[in-house]
Amino acid sequence: MKTILPILVALALGYLGFVFWQNRKPEIATPPPVAAETPPPAPAATPEPIAAAPKPRRNLAPPGTYYIVQRVSVTTDSSIIGIPPGTKVTMVSAGPPMHVTDGQNQFDVQPDQVTNDLDIAARAYYADQNAQSALHSMTTLQAQQTSQKEQAQEKAWAAKQRALAELYAPAPMTMSSGELNEAAKPVNSIEGGGGYRSAIH
Repeated sequence: MKTILPILVALALGYLGFVFWQNRKPEIATPPPVAAETPPPAPAATPEPIAAAPKPRRNLAPPGTYYIVQRVSVTTDSSIIGIPPGTKVTMVSAGPPMHVTDGQNQFDVQPDQVTNDLDIAARAYYADQNAQSALHSMTTLQAQQTSQKEQAQEKAWAAKQRALAELYAPAPMTMSSGELNEAAKPVNSIEGGGGYRSAIH
């Protein structure tokens, strides 16, 4: 009897353990959270290199040839002449100042008064031509206005002279036909003398 009891207890415990194991819910393993992958930053766009604009080709005069870009006054033996912008000159000596000739006169110029760039010389020439044209137009307009003013003054003076002449002119003498005949008679017919009697007493 004593030998059977422990066996029964062991069987009971084994049965209870089996039932417990059957009723236990299996634990579902929860996977660890996965960190969201951050996309790598996109590489910065490398700007394409911009090709440098080619420098404009300068249109230069032959060596030793220059053009006036500022009006130059030249004193000669007899007068003072002006050398306008755009005039072609040839260097005689480099100076400074530069000694040049236009084919007729030799004179000195400063470096900023000449250029060997044909485009700059052309712009200086046309700028001077436009300035001279504007000056001529203004002078012509002023001359016309002065002439019109003088003509108006002459007309006003003439009108004033006519008015004064009419104001101070002597009144014309009026004589009847009898008085005219009387004045035309010979003096001797009235006074016994010869000749004619004056009509004005």
